Amino acid sequence: MKKLQFAALAALSWHLCGAAAPSLPTLNVKSPLGPGGEYFRAAEQQLADHAGVKLVLDEPRTPWAVEATVLDKPAERAAIAAGKYATTIYRHLTPKEKAAGLAETVLGYYGAVLVTHPSSPIDNIDLPKWKAYVGAKSEPALKWSTIAVLPAGAKDGPVVWSLPGVEHKAWPQAFSFVGAFPARLTASFQKGVTLDPDDAAQAVAKLPNGIAMHGFDLVMNRQNSVFSPIKVLKVGGVEPTRGTLGDETYPLARPVVFVYSAAQAADASSAIAKVLAWHATPLAKQVATERQLVLPRAKAVTSH
Repeated sequence: MKKLQFAALAALSWHLCGAAAPSLPTLNVKSPLGPGGEYFRAAEQQLADHAGVKLVLDEPRTPWAVEATVLDKPAERAAIAAGKYATTIYRHLTPKEKAAGLAETVLGYYGAVLVTHPSSPIDNIDLPKWKAYVGAKSEPALKWSTIAVLPAGAKDGPVVWSLPGVEHKAWPQAFSFVGAFPARLTASFQKGVTLDPDDAAQAVAKLPNGIAMHGFDLVMNRQNSVFSPIKVLKVGGVEPTRGTLGDETYPLARPVVFVYSAAQAADASSAIAKVLAWHATPLAKQVATERQLVLPRAKAVTSH
């Protein structure tokens, strides 16, 4: 009799445990270093609780750069299209990648801002000049006129980069975006070269001829910032704001893009579809905001 009671209790316990912990569909995300991985790491528990998806996050130690992604390899594109895993990148998919069966969703935006001393003669970075400077093979003599159109009567002069100090070299600064910061200066950054022991943006507050690059969070948190007084520059005539970042009109905005199988996204029972449904909720928007991402905004429509 006791054996029968024990067997019944064991069966009941197994049944209850099985009901309490059902097997969740699994989503494998292979995300290069940067805000994409941070987003999914922060969302892991919510995906389990509210989307019913178990997240398996792999963050390869690849550079936080637009082009350094797994999508460079045809075999990896095929693996994503087959639903073996998803990834994050910092650009939009190309038509060729979409034709290979990939689809994308923007998780949010991040970007870079250029800052100078309030007395600097410029308020705007000239975009063609900036592109020529960034694309130069060797470091040119940097003057205000190298990267900007000087206002009438303004005095030109040498400009000095202020780079973050050693204590910040592991921080994923926005300079790592390809096309946003001269790659030839990256090595100096990794060595912790700086004009100030604290931070690059603080340094330019003391340097009339200094310039620095900072993450967009400086703009979002500026009311509580220690970086004043500094001047945040326009780029191509566009001021960096939440609006211009979120609609991609600010030239140094970068999308944080979730890339996945288009075929699996069409299947409502798949882990991808469940994640996309969760992404449209206020809970997901809260995660993005907490990770210092700017939410997407519709581009303004101009009437003629």
